[in-house]
Amino acid sequence: MGRTFSRAASHSGRCGSRLGAVTLAAGVLAAFGVGCAAPTPETRPSLLLVVVDTLRADAVSAYGAVAGTTPAIDALAAGGVRYTHAYAPAPWTIPSHASLFTGLGVERHRVGIGNRMTAAPELVMLAERLRDAGYETAAFVENSLVGEPFGMMQGFEHTAVQPLTQGLAEIARAGSSTFDALASLDAWARRRDAGRPFFVFVNLIDAHEPYLVRPTNRFLPPGVDAARAAEFARAQSPMRICDAIPPADELAILHGLYLGDVAAADAKVGAIHRRVAAAAGAQLLVTIVTADHGEHLGEHRLLDHNYTVREAALRVPLVVAGLPDTAPAVVDTPVTLTDVTASVLTWAAVDGTDRLDGRPLPVAPGALPEPRDLLTAYSDSDAMRDDWPLDGKIPGPTPARKRQHCGAEDRVFGDMAALIRYPHKLIWYSRNAPQLFDVAQDPQERADLIDERPDVAQALQAELAARLARSRPFVRADDATVDPRAREALRALGYAE
Repeated sequence: MGRTFSRAASHSGRCGSRLGAVTLAAGVLAAFGVGCAAPTPETRPSLLLVVVDTLRADAVSAYGAVAGTTPAIDALAAGGVRYTHAYAPAPWTIPSHASLFTGLGVERHRVGIGNRMTAAPELVMLAERLRDAGYETAAFVENSLVGEPFGMMQGFEHTAVQPLTQGLAEIARAGSSTFDALASLDAWARRRDAGRPFFVFVNLIDAHEPYLVRPTNRFLPPGVDAARAAEFARAQSPMRICDAIPPADELAILHGLYLGDVAAADAKVGAIHRRVAAAAGAQLLVTIVTADHGEHLGEHRLLDHNYTVREAALRVPLVVAGLPDTAPAVVDTPVTLTDVTASVLTWAAVDGTDRLDGRPLPVAPGALPEPRDLLTAYSDSDAMRDDWPLDGKIPGPTPARKRQHCGAEDRVFGDMAALIRYPHKLIWYSRNAPQLFDVAQDPQERADLIDERPDVAQALQAELAARLARSRPFVRADDATVDPRAREALRALGYAE
C-alpha cells in the first residue's frame, strides 16, 4: 500500500523538505521515477476524469444492488479503489461540478445557489491549475450545463461541448445525446502533445431523464417490452411527484429505463477509457469515474433530483484506477467530490491543496483520517424569484409546477441543507422542522431520530447553523447574472421555468 510523505524536493533541491500541504504516495513517486527530485511533466501521471451525469451509486453493479449494468466501471473498480460512501455536494449539475472543479464546498463557491448560475471568473478551476502546471487539458461534455456559458470551461485548452443551440431539445426529449464526444476525443488524441501529461474530463448525460426507450433493454420488468415502455414514457409527466407519484409497477418501468441508460453510459466509459489509455501510451494513467449527483426513482415520493438533499440524490459512485503501488480496495470512509479535486492536484504534484475544502482520498481500507463534517445544499431557484411569496407559506400553483401535488409534509419547498457527520445526517429545511437520520442503519432515511438522539441533533444543528451564518449561501447575489444561453439550457433540462 502506498505510504504518504512530503513531496521530496524543495525549491532549493534539498531532500525531505515540505512544499505546502502536498503529499504524494511513496509508490506513486517510485513509479514516476522520482527520488529526491519532484516529478517533472514527463513523469507525472496523465489523468482521466469521467462524470456520468445523474448516476446513483446503487445503479453501478459493483455496488451490489443490481447486476450487469456497468461492466466497464466494475472492471476499473476491481483493479482500483472503490468508495462506498461518496457524496455529491449538491443534488444537481451546476453546483456539484463547480465543487469538483474548484475543490470548494457550495457554501464557498455559491455557484448554483440563489440566483448565481455561472462560475465567477475569479474562481480558480482544476483545469487552470493543471494547465499552469504543464498539463494539456481537454474537455468533452454532453451536458451543456457544464459548458462555457456557465463558466465551467476555464483552463481547458481543447473543448468539445454539446452546443446550446443544437441538441438541447433532443436531450430533453430523448434523455440521450447524439453529440459525439468519442469522435471529438479521437480527434484530440491524434493531435495532442505527446510530450506533456494530460488531463481529460468527460461528462456523459445518458442517465439524465427523460430516459430513452431502447429497442432492447433487459432491465425492464418481465413482460414489459419496448412498446409498453414507450406507451408509459409518453404518458409520463415531470409533475408526477408527491400525491401524483406513479404506482409501483410504473416506477419499476421507470427504474428499468433508467438502468438501460446507465448501461449505455457505461459502454461509453469503456470506450473512453480504451481511447485515453491508448493516447497515454507509456505514460501512467490515473482514471477517476464518478457522478455529479444521483436520482430519485420514487423514494420519498420523488422523481428526478430536484427539491432534495436525500441520499438517493447525493450518494454517488466513485472509483479510482491506475494508482501505482496501490492494491485493489473498497474504502468505507465518507468522502466528497472536493476530495477528488485535492487528490488530482496531489497526484499531479500541484501545490495549493491546503486552500481547498477537500483532502486527498484515502486509498486503503481502515486508513481513516480524522472525522469531518460534509455539507451539502440545495437552493430552491424558484424560491429566489422576485415573484415567489417568501413568507413561510406553502404556495398553491406556482412557477414550480412540478410541486403542484405536494404539501408541506413532503418537504420539497424552499432551501435545504444537510450536514453529514457519518453515520448521522441532519437535514435542515427553510420551511420545515429539521430531521436526523442514521444513514448507516437507515440508508432509505425512513426513521427520523431528531427526538431520540437530542444530543447528536443539537450538536449538528449548532454546527450547521454556524456554517450557514458564516457563508450566507442562500442570500441573493446582487452581481449575479444569468447568460441568456445558460437560461435556455436550464429550461431545456428542466431546472427552470
